[in-house]
Amino acid sequence: MTVAGDATIEGQSDVVLGTASVGKSLVVNVGNDLSADSLVVTGNSTLTSGANTALGTYEGEGDLSIAAGADVRLMAATTGRDMQLRAGGEIDVGTANIGRNGNWLAAADITAEDITAGCDFNADAGGTMAIGSLQAGCGVSLASEGSLSFDVLQAATDLQLTSRRGDVRGDHAVAGGMMRVNAGAGIEIDSATAGTDLVAASGGSQSWKDYQAGRDVQLHAGGDVAIGNGRSGGAHAIISGGSIVFDRIQAGTIANMDAQGGNLLGGNLQASSGSLAARDHLTLANGIVDTRLDLAATTIAAHIGQSGTGAGPLSTVLTGYNNGVARQIVVEVDPRDAWLIDQLSALDAQLASSAANVSIGQGHIQNGMTLRTSQMNVLMDNLSPLLRPYDVQLLQLNRNFRLSAAGTYLDTDAYVIRFADGFRVTSPNYNREHLIGGVDYRGESAVRYMGRLLQLDPAYDDQKPEVRFDKDMGSDVISSEARAVNLGAPN
Repeated sequence: MTVAGDATIEGQSDVVLGTASVGKSLVVNVGNDLSADSLVVTGNSTLTSGANTALGTYEGEGDLSIAAGADVRLMAATTGRDMQLRAGGEIDVGTANIGRNGNWLAAADITAEDITAGCDFNADAGGTMAIGSLQAGCGVSLASEGSLSFDVLQAATDLQLTSRRGDVRGDHAVAGGMMRVNAGAGIEIDSATAGTDLVAASGGSQSWKDYQAGRDVQLHAGGDVAIGNGRSGGAHAIISGGSIVFDRIQAGTIANMDAQGGNLLGGNLQASSGSLAARDHLTLANGIVDTRLDLAATTIAAHIGQSGTGAGPLSTVLTGYNNGVARQIVVEVDPRDAWLIDQLSALDAQLASSAANVSIGQGHIQNGMTLRTSQMNVLMDNLSPLLRPYDVQLLQLNRNFRLSAAGTYLDTDAYVIRFADGFRVTSPNYNREHLIGGVDYRGESAVRYMGRLLQLDPAYDDQKPEVRFDKDMGSDVISSEARAVNLGAPN
């Protein structure tokens, strides 16, 4: 059929068109099915059917509008301007080349192999959605009631993906502006690039092999979050109802993570500052920050370094989850100049620093703590005063203390059991408020102080007594029926 001008076709039942060429506009309105092998239309096309609409190939210079009571099926369609598809059932498209905007709506599934849109493309499926390749010159918005899957998505501006009850799964997604992904269940995307922000929220787990955002990244999952390589020009915020696992995360500014229902297992982290928290276990193979990294979990094992651009000390807060008491904290740091621990709260802690200057502002240790600096080894054993082979040994009965180490000098309000030659230790007088008041007190008991300084005449070096620590003797060096010196202090 060839028509030089406008063409209008109406039928009460099925209409079957083989090949049709229309010089201007085409209007088709049928009561049941509409099918055509090939349509070429210079103007606009409006196709309406009570049941199915199926086209082999369509070529038009204007708009294409299809409304079907059941399914819409297009093998290949090209429009000069907009393409609007409405289906009471499914939409199934092979190839669609849309000159301007595309707008598809289906009560059931939407399936397409290859879509190109000059500007915006929007699609909403009452069932599932499966897209092979989609490229849009403006924005893209895809939504489905069930799962949403894709191979490649490219949007020059914003990209929004929504699965109201299912998963969002895809290989490669690129947005020139913001990328927003919402899923009632899980999210699994291999590669994602956003020119500005990347925001994702899911009721279930999230899995990202690689993503990059020009500004901020916000991931919020009801289940676990697994990340291979994640980068952001701005802040990074990850909240998981389960666990968080990542190989590498790089944030331009702040990195905050909270594994509310499990573990946080991290590889390499780089940020200006950050805060990591986990209900259970927290491990960090290597964290590089400019100024601060706070850690909170039931057990903590981490290595932290300070970047070359960081100014001032490397600051940390080390506690249990939700500011509780951790079971065990094992942290090693490489600061440029000093390590400042604003708050420390644990049953047991093992701390190590490559710097000579370490300060603990508010410390709480239930059982014991070791602190190793570049010039000093410190032990705090709150369960036993037995001597150990450390440069400085401390005990604090109420478990709360402060401490400042600078080279071979240590200042603390904890009780000093002993310290070795070559080290200087000062403590405040033990007044009721446990505050500094008056002359500094050189920690250890008078007997141990004198015993440490006593020396034999060189002529009797061969008779020098054997050096034995309490742990070797099986009991304390000094026993008394009365209470030992300072152990009865109010604090």
